[in-house]
Amino acid sequence: MNRETNLPALMHRRLLALVDELHRVGFEQVRFARSRATQHVRLQVYAACHVRELDWLVTPSSTAFLLSDASVILMRRDDRHLALKWEELLRGDLKPRHLAGQFILDFPEIMRPAYAADHDYRQWFRTLRPHVQAGKLPVTYDEDAMIHNLAPDFTRHVELRDLAGRVELLPAPPRNPHLPDPV
Repeated sequence: MNRETNLPALMHRRLLALVDELHRVGFEQVRFARSRATQHVRLQVYAACHVRELDWLVTPSSTAFLLSDASVILMRRDDRHLALKWEELLRGDLKPRHLAGQFILDFPEIMRPAYAADHDYRQWFRTLRPHVQAGKLPVTYDEDAMIHNLAPDFTRHVELRDLAGRVELLPAPPRNPHLPDPV
């Protein structure tokens, strides 16, 4: 397959490898959400404490890193130069360890509150590692499928999809400790 066709998937795998590296050095409260809506796939990276009532819904005043298909959007931070820099970094071949170091420097507002223990989430994230390395990408929310009641319960499952579209279900991540208790 053409590398350009798979550029968004490659960038998503590199961003997830970066999150894995951040967890290794103590930023265990860095979370991700990868969702599908209409024709776009979004991967969002944020601090666990920056959520509202759902784990992927970041508060309006918080910064989040959003990779939508193959372009970077910095939520709550209007810095086009930085977004372009990260598009290039994720397209490149910099090792995840170096990407993680640059992410810490470029996004202190995400990283400062994420430097805290969340062993359950880190352990769950580790179960994704071999799947991501095998080319499968997780989906934590699918807007279109949810509308038509076609998707699994994303409070209980995460979908793993390979390039051929085959789906495998894994347990959902542990509950975010910063979310309010369910009613």
